[in-house]
Amino acid sequence: MPNLEELELGYFTSLNIVDPSIGVLKKLTLLSLSGCENLTSLPSSIQYLDSLETIYLNNCSNLEKFLEIEESSMKALTYLHFDGSAIKELPSPIEYLTGLKELYMKHCKNLRSLPSSICRLKSLEDLQLFVCSNLDAFQEIMEDKKDLLFDLYLEETAIKELPSSIQILKGLRKLSLRNCKHLVTLPDSIYDLRSLKYLMLHGCSNLERFPKNLKGFCSSAALNLSHCNLMEGSIPTDIWGLYSLENLDLSVNHMVSIPSGISQLCKLRSLYISHCKMLQEIPELPSSLREIHASYFTKLEMLSSPSSILWSSLLKWFKPTSNEGGYSQVRIEPPLNWYEDNHFLGFAFFSIYHRGTYLDDPDHFYLRLRGDPDEIVDDFSISSWHNCCQINDDGSDQLWVALYPKNAIPNKYNRNQPWHFLAAIDVDSLINYPSTCTHIMRCGVQLIYTHIMMLLYHQRGYDDAGENKADDQEPHPKRLRASNTDLKH
Repeated sequence: MPNLEELELGYFTSLNIVDPSIGVLKKLTLLSLSGCENLTSLPSSIQYLDSLETIYLNNCSNLEKFLEIEESSMKALTYLHFDGSAIKELPSPIEYLTGLKELYMKHCKNLRSLPSSICRLKSLEDLQLFVCSNLDAFQEIMEDKKDLLFDLYLEETAIKELPSSIQILKGLRKLSLRNCKHLVTLPDSIYDLRSLKYLMLHGCSNLERFPKNLKGFCSSAALNLSHCNLMEGSIPTDIWGLYSLENLDLSVNHMVSIPSGISQLCKLRSLYISHCKMLQEIPELPSSLREIHASYFTKLEMLSSPSSILWSSLLKWFKPTSNEGGYSQVRIEPPLNWYEDNHFLGFAFFSIYHRGTYLDDPDHFYLRLRGDPDEIVDDFSISSWHNCCQINDDGSDQLWVALYPKNAIPNKYNRNQPWHFLAAIDVDSLINYPSTCTHIMRCGVQLIYTHIMMLLYHQRGYDDAGENKADDQEPHPKRLRASNTDLKH
């Protein structure tokens, strides 16, 4: 067996010891001992396997200690996974694993600290410490790791703060602190992480201090502040200076309004504000925005109440669908000079679809806009159609809505002559059984203008005051406000 390259003993639950003769397998590249629940130690001869690249020790629930690593040993080791093991600490000589790129220690609930030498792992790119619930501190970073450690996951740990030396991780692209309930502050030095694209703070409900200057986040693409217990006025104002931001998640918070500064996010494409039950007001949004995830409100009405003026005006646009190439189609005829009309906001697409016996929700709706013959204007999948209501008692027929902004139409269609779109809509679901039979029965489109939004504003004047106060005041034409009506799902 000296030529053996892979040894997989995963979930061999009776295994409690690995024979030291494993050291003769000089060509071994992969060793998997995952799920060996009775394994309590590893033979030192493993570290002399010079070809070994990958070690899996996941769910070794009685393994409390790793090897004492000698200098010049296991230079080829690239992937080391301890997920779900009983490891209490890593050996200080772990820095000798100079080829290590991935170190996974997810769900290591006995882990209380990390050795300072972990910051001297010269090749480390991905460090994952998910749900190490007793880990309450991250080490000061003493070495220059400018081009290394791209991804750092500290989710559901007990850390209270990050070291100011975090700025040394110049190559860091993703920092996840999801559900770090003890995290109180972030250091100002974090803004020096100029390569950081994703900052995940979901569930950091005790976070009191946000960095004062975020202008250094010049590459940031996604910021997740959901479940952060944000009240009215507590959204950090500096985030409106993150001009590269494409994805902002403010879901499950308690603000009454979204600050007008959001309009400065000129590259924002996706906004998540679901489950913001106190939210009453949405300001003018960036023209770059393509998706709004906004469901489960109690204060804000968005195309959802069957009694609303907007709702009744939309229903007349539904029609039985034509079918071509498996898609349901609807014809759109924009008015002349539509591109010059500042009151024209875009299109609302509607789809009534039937769910089959498994009652599975669609995974994606597909929207294809076709302009001139054989010319596709846009073709993409939408995962964020808003489920407005169920049509019948068993929920088998449901209405979904998606908004498509005017500015998404290419400039070459800005022309003063009659023309039309063909919008083709299709549906796909996660469950792909023949008996599911998910299909679109009717679809429609409505051109959205600011005066429709103003009708909603006036309706709020009647509903809230009990008398016509809306005529006394001219509403802001691009601000959506509505009556306190629950969404129907």
